[in-house]
Amino acid sequence: MGRQTTTYCERELAQVALPTQLLAKLISNGVIHGNECQSLNTVAKRVIWQSLLTSCVSKNRQ
Repeated sequence: MGRQTTTYCERELAQVALPTQLLAKLISNGVIHGNECQSLNTVAKRVIWQSLLTSCVSKNRQ
């Protein structure tokens, strides 16, 4: 058997599943930034965009 190689994703990225409300809270609190998320499914993309938009609107009102 030959040596198995790992891809960049396997070595450098941790893929996790989070409840949408938790993801939204982490983004809203600045714990996770939208540009740090890659290869998102449709649900995650929707949560991230909505959270970022909400955060921007909230900051502009202050």
